[in-house]
Amino acid sequence: IKMHDEWRKSFLAFYNYVGQKPSERLSLDRIDNDGDYEPGNVRWATKSEQCFNRRLFKNNSSGHRGISPYGKKWMVYSNASGKRKTVGYTNSLESAINMKKEYEKQF
Repeated sequence: IKMHDEWRKSFLAFYNYVGQKPSERLSLDRIDNDGDYEPGNVRWATKSEQCFNRRLFKNNSSGHRGISPYGKKWMVYSNASGKRKTVGYTNSLESAINMKKEYEKQF
């Protein structure tokens, strides 16, 4: 992970871009975890927002965070509160994706 050259050389340039921390409950987050700390790829985010913005594990079989096969169904879950919570079960991956999106709107 790299930092934008101008920001690395000048804290003031970094500060002018990201601004003052808007709240104690926020911290700096990369929008695209495969990208660097650079203009257009940083934001202030809550712990919950950052929890949803993580890389997929290599053994992820659904291609989506929080969705796993469960027998012949798909299980939708969340780790947003620090504990794993089952959101629900559904027969199709498409409906599991929709269920996950609807659940995440709460945060």
